[in-house]
Amino acid sequence: MNDVKKARVIMLKKRTIHILLGIMIVFLLQGCVSKDEAAEELMKYFNEDIRTKLNDRYDEKVTKWFDLEDENVEEKVQLHLKEEILPTAEDLIDYLESLHYESRGVRKLHELDIKINKFAYEAFLDIEEALNEGSTFDEVNSDTESESQKIKDMSEKYYDKRDKLIEKYDLESYRDYEGEGGGEDKLRKKDE
Repeated sequence: MNDVKKARVIMLKKRTIHILLGIMIVFLLQGCVSKDEAAEELMKYFNEDIRTKLNDRYDEKVTKWFDLEDENVEEKVQLHLKEEILPTAEDLIDYLESLHYESRGVRKLHELDIKINKFAYEAFLDIEEALNEGSTFDEVNSDTESESQKIKDMSEKYYDKRDKLIEKYDLESYRDYEGEGGGEDKLRKKDE
């Protein structure tokens, strides 16, 4: 009976080891994405996922905010910030956070994009708070210079990473003139 128990214990240990090895292999394979799959994922990310009407709407609202700020109409700027920019920025961040990528490079690029948008959102919240407390535009602008520089630096890092991935996956940027406006930059494989 002692030998039977030992045999069962050994068999259970072997089965447990096999199960654990199987689980480890599944996790290891899950992180493996071929170069072609990563290239396709980067093209989808760049050409489709971040090219949304929501992103365009956010860009338009921020541009309008800067135009209003140039006109120096503080009430309009504050209202536009509160009713237009902040809600659209929240929607954009929610959308970006809903996207998930397999390729490590695309995932890291996307995480940086989210970080930039969250930082910009927080900067707009700070601006709103300062304006609500009675600060002038000049005071707010001088107070937010470091945040603006940080957004520029983060954006530069984003574009550097993007360009390295484009090169790594043998892609190229081109101007697609289908659709509205003066066209938009997209990615494709170099041999297309």
